[in-house]
Amino acid sequence: MATTPHQIPELISIGGPLFRNPNISHEDFSSAWHRHAQLVAPWFLTFGVVEYTQIHLPSPNSPNGPVGNPEVSNESAAHRLLRQADGVAFVRCRLLPTAEGRTGVFGNGGAHPYFAQVIAVDERRFLHEESGATAVTRERPAYEVPALGAEAWRDVALAMGGVEYVKIREGRDAIEGSWWDEWERVEREAGIVTKSDEGEGLTKKA
Repeated sequence: MATTPHQIPELISIGGPLFRNPNISHEDFSSAWHRHAQLVAPWFLTFGVVEYTQIHLPSPNSPNGPVGNPEVSNESAAHRLLRQADGVAFVRCRLLPTAEGRTGVFGNGGAHPYFAQVIAVDERRFLHEESGATAVTRERPAYEVPALGAEAWRDVALAMGGVEYVKIREGRDAIEGSWWDEWERVEREAGIVTKSDEGEGLTKKA
């Protein structure tokens, strides 16, 4: 539904477990995910994200790895899955207009050249093929992810020893070293004019 000038777009929450590329270690995954936040921040802030939090789980193979003590069946499945996972992503965002005249998560962000040239390339370096925005859907997936809301995934991950890192807070960049120069280079080469070019400005740092 379109909003009037007096309406504030509703925020929705998305997110869930992430699994590392099997060719890298859990420690390398954590480092790569922190770096990924730096490069994804400009795209997120341009396409409606107001909060982005990474929850890094203990190594699935360590003695201190996540151990669940669930009380309900759906959370039981979540605990079992998170014992195999490396992290949980949590995003709160506004629905934006799409080219089809509807509203959706990230709007037309998937068509922006930065997504294909930077974000998608980086995801495939450190994420399992079934994780992330560029995940491949398999008829028989390696990980059976139960249906659970983003807030529930976050709560379970924190209860299982996950460490929370806030990367975007209240629509502001909370990261050191975000890739704004790369974002501007891609837009410049593609001839894209954004709000920041028109003087409205994105907040690059909290």
